[in-house]
Amino acid sequence: MVKKFKEKSIKKIKKISIIKNLKNNFKKIGNKRLLIGLIFVACLQFCPSFGTALMIKAREVLQVDKMFLGYLGAMGTVLGVVGYLIYYKWAYKIPMKKLLYFMILFSAGTNLCYLYIPNQWVLMTYNIAFGAFGGITFMTLLAFFVKIIPNGSEAFFYALVTSVSNFCARGGNVLGGLIYDNFGYSANVIISSITTLICLSFVPFLIIKEKEKCELQTS
Repeated sequence: MVKKFKEKSIKKIKKISIIKNLKNNFKKIGNKRLLIGLIFVACLQFCPSFGTALMIKAREVLQVDKMFLGYLGAMGTVLGVVGYLIYYKWAYKIPMKKLLYFMILFSAGTNLCYLYIPNQWVLMTYNIAFGAFGGITFMTLLAFFVKIIPNGSEAFFYALVTSVSNFCARGGNVLGGLIYDNFGYSANVIISSITTLICLSFVPFLIIKEKEKCELQTS
């Protein structure tokens, strides 16, 4: 009887603590730093992607072999790891807003390069030239997520921000597909670059924890 009473009391205490944590988390959703950051992430990730359109062009227009595309994918993965190392060694020391400015401008600029792809070797050149940047971009976004979440509930809000990011990225893929179907490849690339540049307007308003330790902790 005593054991059952203890187990029930422990369960009640756990339920109460969970409810309190949830209430505290929902109160923090109105945090200005978090809301502005979420809007920025949503807009950035919702930019129409042209990755699918690029693969279609490579296969149907350029007649690129599937094996060659596989090699490009593997090469991109390796170069992405190089980008992670570059971020770990040097890029993380740069203030976050400067990194975001660079990331957006470079992304928009390199996107426009894909308007000119006469053959598979130019595609491979782009893959090599811009591959490491993908890794730097990925790490920059992850670091940005950490810098906008409220203190005290880091794990909960990190999961929230990454969920919003992933959801909007899927929406960007769908939007890119619709633009490609209705307006073609070139329009898809140009619109992707323009919408990416529009995200620059959000950066000055971002509130970022530059000097605080941004380690994830369980809430």
